[in-house]
Amino acid sequence: MDPTAPNSGDANGGAAADATAPSNTTVTLPPLTLRDVPLLPSAAAATDTIPNPISRHPYFHPPATFYISPGDVSLRHAFFDLASASPSPLVAYRRAGPRAGVAVDPARARAAVVTCGGLCPGLNTVLRELVVGLRELYGVRDVFGVAAGYRGFYGPDADHARLDLAAVDHWHKKGGTVLKTTRGGFDLNKIVDGIVARGYTQVYAIGGDGTMRGAVAIFNEFKRRGLNISITGIPKTVDNDIGIIDRSFGFQTAVEIAQQAIDAAHVEAVSAVNGIGLVKLMGRSTGHIALHATLSSRDVDCCLIPEVDFYLEGKGGLFEFLYERIKQKGHAVVVVAEGAGQELIPRTDDQKREQDESGNIVFLDVGPWLKSELGKWWKREHPSELFTVKYIDPTYMIRAVPANATDNLYCTLLAHSAIHGIMAGYTGFVPGPINGNYSYIPLEDVAVAKNPVDVNDHKWAWVRSVTNQPDFMKPKY
Repeated sequence: MDPTAPNSGDANGGAAADATAPSNTTVTLPPLTLRDVPLLPSAAAATDTIPNPISRHPYFHPPATFYISPGDVSLRHAFFDLASASPSPLVAYRRAGPRAGVAVDPARARAAVVTCGGLCPGLNTVLRELVVGLRELYGVRDVFGVAAGYRGFYGPDADHARLDLAAVDHWHKKGGTVLKTTRGGFDLNKIVDGIVARGYTQVYAIGGDGTMRGAVAIFNEFKRRGLNISITGIPKTVDNDIGIIDRSFGFQTAVEIAQQAIDAAHVEAVSAVNGIGLVKLMGRSTGHIALHATLSSRDVDCCLIPEVDFYLEGKGGLFEFLYERIKQKGHAVVVVAEGAGQELIPRTDDQKREQDESGNIVFLDVGPWLKSELGKWWKREHPSELFTVKYIDPTYMIRAVPANATDNLYCTLLAHSAIHGIMAGYTGFVPGPINGNYSYIPLEDVAVAKNPVDVNDHKWAWVRSVTNQPDFMKPKY
């Protein structure tokens, strides 16, 4: 028998083998929408580019594939439904990376780097790599660090320090930000006037969603005044609440340190009679740190996040679940994100209106409140039984540590992606990975994009399977 014949094979298996053989199907993809990033006025008007200085590097000789093609894009979504009758248009972004030709003359470039908002692991790594990349890759000699956030661009006490390789050499090994940081102080006209007065042609703003919104305003003011100044935002939030990009830097370090707090809470709970270890983790509007730390730890009995409401008393409530778990194991570990349960905590009218310097509603401290409620519940319901709650809040320990190896690498790639984009003549963008591909995203998109935990996806289902906690759906009678 000819083994290449369509029906070859034995009588029992040949047809089945053919039925499952792979086949090629031609598919027409939905339309593609490119969310492009703006060009500097000078870059848009230029008829030619400058050869990339990296090509003249004395030691590194890039291959032809090193440079990004002008037509290279990355897709926002890595998968889509071919069976959909009306598929949504595919959204694409410019791929990040070095271009063979640049639009900015390095000899005339004058860069300012600034950190804004709260601390985050990796801030100093981003700063270091911006300085190293600008000087070593492109030969930019005028790089300045702006102290004290956006307010550092104006005022009599504004501190602008020239940064060189020696100055930043060990910054990646330090927590915090060497440049100092503040919240608030955003006076648009004063900031732009200060940038113009000092002759800056490039601004690198590192911060969270508030910083990104500020960068959008600065970009629009540059455009309104007709200024040939670039600005890019490098997204930083410990709790990973910035949308579109895969993650923000510092997040993986935060999860790693959070596990140490969970380990300590577990030891305390196990070592007590009817012990509960309670850990509060960062996460005002999203529970990503709590979720990932819970999955990584495997010692957590209940994970409470802002995206899922919970209640304390009654059938299916937190107290009932914890009592059953303590009776089963002798202890329990609870992880709560700082934004969880806010609607349960009593507030005065003044507290409901209170905002911080960044304009965020001031959250009440869920950790001590929950610890107190647990104590009152046990004393009321089980007065004759021993009970202990050990509460751990590692918030500032998490924020202040240096970046781990993974975040250090990530910060380097973000910084270099930002530099490549600025030198190519782009402005008003954010560099970041989308499905693992580094891309340039319009600042205005990132400034409004949120990244809540999707409680309908597999990760939250994994948490539920690990903890076996209730869904906190109140029973209907």
